[in-house]
Amino acid sequence: MKKGIKTLVTCGFLCLITALSSAADLTISGKAAIPYQPKVKNSRQTAADEAHQEAIRNGLDAMMSTQAGSIRQLYEERKPDIYKQLFDQARDVENTTRDNKATSCMEVKVTAVIDEDVVKDTLMSKQAVKKMVTLDDTLVAVFFTAREVASVERHEARVNTESSTSASAEASIVESSTGTNLATSESRIENKKSSAGVSRTHKADTLKYELDGPSREEFGAALSARMLDKGFENIIDGAMLDVSAVLDEAYSKGNVVSPSVWRQVSQSLKEEDAGIRYLIVGTIDFGYARMDNMTGMWVVEATMTGKVYELGKRLPRMVAALQPKTHKGRAEDQLQAKKRALAGITPIAVDEMLAKLKAKNIIKP
Repeated sequence: MKKGIKTLVTCGFLCLITALSSAADLTISGKAAIPYQPKVKNSRQTAADEAHQEAIRNGLDAMMSTQAGSIRQLYEERKPDIYKQLFDQARDVENTTRDNKATSCMEVKVTAVIDEDVVKDTLMSKQAVKKMVTLDDTLVAVFFTAREVASVERHEARVNTESSTSASAEASIVESSTGTNLATSESRIENKKSSAGVSRTHKADTLKYELDGPSREEFGAALSARMLDKGFENIIDGAMLDVSAVLDEAYSKGNVVSPSVWRQVSQSLKEEDAGIRYLIVGTIDFGYARMDNMTGMWVVEATMTGKVYELGKRLPRMVAALQPKTHKGRAEDQLQAKKRALAGITPIAVDEMLAKLKAKNIIKP
């Protein structure tokens, strides 16, 4: 009987130890797509490396978004240094890389598994990142244009009829001599062949934008505040510079900025502040407000796109492309839905900018 009790107690103790030592596995799954320049040497590999790091960050961010508030806070305070330390302890890592030639992007997907206790222990052992970012006295000017889609012009397919004519000729020359005279005669046969074909030209829909001044000011203020909160002190709000109106005018007509505008921007910045070496130029676009039939609430989607440029002698040189980000705002009226979309896209935009600046060694923690 005593032996049976002893065996039961021992078994219960081992079961308890096993239960305490087994922690849940957390899944890391992230994707990223980074554009490359097909004609530039090593551009694909550079884009693939950036996409791999971006996919890891996205995967860890998604995983941590499901954790308790206190754990998320520890994680946010330790970014971006914590990324590598956490991922180095992951297991069952799988990387998938795809060259999407249609969009000239390197697409990467990363999956892995990490122990929940390892995550908590790592966060507890790692000190928070100091609230200061050094830029080596390099100033970065941030320009963002807020736009609303005013209208969409749809184009019908155009039918083109093409005809071509090809000609071939055969010539022969006959020479004859009579006494001291030389006579030459030439005969020429020409063949003409005609063909006709039909093709269809599909022109992309044309988006017409309206500038949204209030949203731009609100986004700029929130952006600056969040940058300062993260220690990004050496920054200039582009809205304070005269040349911002030139960029707004260019982006009000579409997404293409002409070389003459870039030259004007470059020259103006050199005159206004000689310390500016980098630009972040982008747009915040708001789509049409739509009603969600399931919830009865209005939904507005905000999309952030942009690029990082280094000022050159004449024209700025692109050094990085921001990963496009979107956020949907939901509310009982359209205005509040738009405000929530803007409030949600701001921290996402800042994190993306800082990640790109750090990846290019423009900023150093």
